[in-house]
Amino acid sequence: MLRSEDFAKLVAARPFTPIRIHTTDGASYEVRHPEMILVGRRALHLGVPSERHSHVAQDIHRLAILHIARVEELAQA
Repeated sequence: MLRSEDFAKLVAARPFTPIRIHTTDGASYEVRHPEMILVGRRALHLGVPSERHSHVAQDIHRLAILHIARVEELAQA
């Protein structure tokens, strides 16, 4: 089971490696920039990038860490 500390390490890693987060309900979310994820004790807050500015969130998703099934690294763009 992944912990908030595990996500904090992923976000702080330099260079940052983009990730895809898979949840227990079958949804998946891509995080391509470290500033688009905020790690909380029990949840992640993921910014959904706007179409014009990939570093600006147009929406926020809250994911309970308990419901994160797995994380995979994505190829660098």
